[in-house]
Amino acid sequence: MHHQLILHAAILLSSSASTEIQPMNTNPDFEVSAACSESSRCIFDHDDVDFIVTVRNVSNTAIKFPLEFVQHGGPYIVLHDNRREYSESVPSGMRDEKLLNNVTLLQPGQSASVPGSISAAQLEEWGGSSVDLTANIKISAPMDGTFKFRLIGETTLRIIGKDVEESR
Repeated sequence: MHHQLILHAAILLSSSASTEIQPMNTNPDFEVSAACSESSRCIFDHDDVDFIVTVRNVSNTAIKFPLEFVQHGGPYIVLHDNRREYSESVPSGMRDEKLLNNVTLLQPGQSASVPGSISAAQLEEWGGSSVDLTANIKISAPMDGTFKFRLIGETTLRIIGKDVEESR
């Protein structure tokens, strides 16, 4: 447990440091996208909003990717209200450092999926059926056998309540 807390603190510190050092979503080896699980649009209808983040190797070489580690902890999510200047982070799962030893070899052009979810309770707090927000979704992980996190990529997902007419 002590190691997990230290690892979680290291994740938070290194992920914020990496976004300062590296421009957003510019990792040349990966392409990251997200889509809601149930349909092409992310409509909140008082149930959790489940989505899939796809990480694709766009390099010319195979890459060792800690897929189980990323799947276990889930993506980093920051919600941005589209109507007012307000943002809030969604808590992510605890990372299990033991999973860093389990790597998946992503061949050029191959993709891996990372499930994500935003709870109905949290979306109710943001306006329920009239919610209109953008989820900024980041995937980062140690890629070189150390605990130094590196931004894999990021993407956005717009989530609207069932009572919102999409105009954007």
